[in-house]
Amino acid sequence: MGKANILIVDDEDIRKMMRLILESEGYGVDEAQSGKEAIEKSKTKVYDIALLGIVLPDMQGTQLLKELRETTPKI
Repeated sequence: MGKANILIVDDEDIRKMMRLILESEGYGVDEAQSGKEAIEKSKTKVYDIALLGIVLPDMQGTQLLKELRETTPKI
């Protein structure tokens, strides 16, 4: 089994830094800049883990957490 697919939802600088670190360890990484974008991505791809910022441009990270729990097994 390969390493986890991870979705990062946060500010651009944080997403870039986390992507570099995680990809260097062999993880598959996708990014989203908003809650809406994260929800749309989770409908077409299964993520093992989602790393969420608390304050997003269109919703709170806690609200996104509730939305993603149905499609992403580990948050």
